[in-house]
Amino acid sequence: MDLGLKPLPVDERGRVTDFVANGIKYLVRQPGEPLGIARWGIFEDLSISLGLGRSFKDIVADLDQIEKLIAEDGEFWKQRRDAILLLNSLKRAILEKSEERFSIAFYICTLFIVREGEDLKAWDETTANDKIKDWTKEGYFAEDFFFFALRGVEGFKKEFERAQTRLRETQSLLDTIESQKTGKKQRLKTQEKK
Repeated sequence: MDLGLKPLPVDERGRVTDFVANGIKYLVRQPGEPLGIARWGIFEDLSISLGLGRSFKDIVADLDQIEKLIAEDGEFWKQRRDAILLLNSLKRAILEKSEERFSIAFYICTLFIVREGEDLKAWDETTANDKIKDWTKEGYFAEDFFFFALRGVEGFKKEFERAQTRLRETQSLLDTIESQKTGKKQRLKTQEKK
């Protein structure tokens, strides 16, 4: 079934190459090619959100909450469980492909996929939106742009795989804590009956 969609062109090494969208030629900047300071700053900000699936502000708020849990007095198992759940939430944000992350990925692509003659020292949202409209009208796969953007997020693939493994391990640990808690309650009830 042809949906009118097509992949971005790639070279023999699998790297995205220059292409035309909506009648406009787009040049693909490869890793290591110079990038203006303004674009680099935007890339740094967006790559955190893309790689972690959350804004920097949200990440700091979650870490503050974990720190508070660890520092306060209370039932240790509850604090431990809640801290693990918060950490688990951060990991899930990394693993899930949300619509917002696709939007961030498109914006990252606009930093590196440029129109002929485009000023590499500057970047603006209006031009970025125009590029995304061109790519959409041309019918390129959204996933190609998503993975193009991810290649620039330092160590994402390796850490993504590690996070998946740790997430499974964390779920197992949570199950163990929950069963220990349940077992302890049952022992207390048995002792109370005696």
